[in-house]
Amino acid sequence: MSLRFSISKVEIATYVAVCAAAVGLLFVSEQEKKLALKTATSYYKELNGKRVEDVTEKIENNFRLMLQGLRTIARLPAVRAIDRHGLNFTRDARISAQEIYNNLAQNVAVSEVYIISAEFDPHAVDPSTGQPQQPIATFDNLIVGRHADQKSIESGGRGNPASRQSFT
Repeated sequence: MSLRFSISKVEIATYVAVCAAAVGLLFVSEQEKKLALKTATSYYKELNGKRVEDVTEKIENNFRLMLQGLRTIARLPAVRAIDRHGLNFTRDARISAQEIYNNLAQNVAVSEVYIISAEFDPHAVDPSTGQPQQPIATFDNLIVGRHADQKSIESGGRGNPASRQSFT
């Protein structure tokens, strides 16, 4: 027994036409999707582009201000010549550094600035004090209710000799 299927040329042409129409519709649909995505992306960039540019500019400006302030403090002759314990850090030099810190903190959200030696290691013991090494000077007077150098002195710690004076 043999089964024989016969398909007419009209039926084949119909199947081919249906398949071609499906492929055509898929192509058109894909092109519409790409166009919609491109339009939505363009609209989003237009809508948010200015805001992103503003935030980017603000962040860049903050980093620039921090760099300028910290670099200025680091380049002060008295800071460059400071000894390990700040014994030669004069009142005038500290006031200058404090004013630069104050300007920096007024313009940028910065909490504390430390002056440390190039060999600073917070885990190492300072042979002259027997305590862990401390920063030479700390600038944090604009943090409400807090001043690290003063807190160290009040708690009985040696603190930094240069920071024992109040300059504010």
